[in-house]
Amino acid sequence: MSNTSRLYWNSDEAFRKVLADQTAQIFISPFIQRYALESLLAQSQNTNLKIITRWNPHDICSGVSDIDIYPYLRDLRIPLYLHSDIHLKLLITETSAFHMSSNITSRGLGLASKINIEVGCFVTFAHQDWVNVYKLLDESMRVTDTIYETAIQYRDANSVPQKSLPELKLEDETRGFSILDLPATPSPELLAKYYSSKDKAALEYCNAGIHDLLCYQIPSGLDENAFDANLRKAFRTQSFIAAFVTYLKQIESARFGQVKAWLHETCSDQPTPYRWKLTTNTQYLYTWLDYFFDEITWDRPNHSMVIRWNKC
Repeated sequence: MSNTSRLYWNSDEAFRKVLADQTAQIFISPFIQRYALESLLAQSQNTNLKIITRWNPHDICSGVSDIDIYPYLRDLRIPLYLHSDIHLKLLITETSAFHMSSNITSRGLGLASKINIEVGCFVTFAHQDWVNVYKLLDESMRVTDTIYETAIQYRDANSVPQKSLPELKLEDETRGFSILDLPATPSPELLAKYYSSKDKAALEYCNAGIHDLLCYQIPSGLDENAFDANLRKAFRTQSFIAAFVTYLKQIESARFGQVKAWLHETCSDQPTPYRWKLTTNTQYLYTWLDYFFDEITWDRPNHSMVIRWNKC
């Protein structure tokens, strides 16, 4: 977004401007109503959007947090996350963010007969801003069918107004592996370059680097050898990676499409990502496995990337 100084007195106008050009990545708002969200996303073809909201007891019982946005977003294959402490409102793009006072409600977006007076502006995102946002995403809980059903039962059981509400426990006991557990940086060498860079924000894969350092819990201040050792241990023992290595040991070799299908079937993300969206994840996974496992190699016979477990 070019104009970072203008105030928008109609947030709906700015939202649609961002969503229309496909650059939106993360939408954060504590209160979201389904009708208002549907109005915003009706013309959007964005396939990379993630939404973070808040489902606290009072929020869902009073209706200010509309839990029925979940099935709508699930059908669009847009993941929904929950964070109990958020009050910020941000629509984040690749290079900037729209910061606003309004929630995603009919009154906040000017869709009702009686509307709120809201204001917002575009701001440039610095490196630390991305770190904070990815940390927020890492701390959030991804909504699943199980969590949604629990929220429905709680809302229906506490529909009568009362002074105090019982505890709401939103946990998904069936949670398995997530695509977010896989490396986002093309290779460990590039992650090491990002880690040691003094101008991290200038690197093309800055956001991927932030994701991977958080994912593998790499502390700051390590020298080159310590960084490699920490990353090697974290990657090799990560549960999703360990499960795939066990699978590869059993079958000894796998074609690219076969690996992508395994990732698609094994991840527990809801909604499940389209299989075609896993192409890049699979390519990066090949590179990381080859780097950190002496027993694993891959090649391209007949233009197909085949990964192999080589017995010692």
